Amino acid sequence: MDAEGRTGLGGSLAMPLPPPVAALIREGQELGHAMDAVSRALDTKRGPGAVGILTGGLMDRQGAYEPLVMYALSRFVRAELWESR
Repeated sequence: MDAEGRTGLGGSLAMPLPPPVAALIREGQELGHAMDAVSRALDTKRGPGAVGILTGGLMDRQGAYEPLVMYALSRFVRAELWESR
């Protein structure tokens, strides 16, 4: 949000989850804990995250979120396109 109250919005980051992970989430577990259990790793949410594990390291958590932030900033980067004519 800028000083005038305009907000930017970006989103996506949707990918399928393996059935065992999805089942644990449906039971109420947080994604990070479910990924730890299924991948037999520790504290993956502070490391590669689910996206890092599921892509075999092709994408990490930070890389996955960077485009979303850029999408949200697009309104400010090209503000002239948002102005009423």
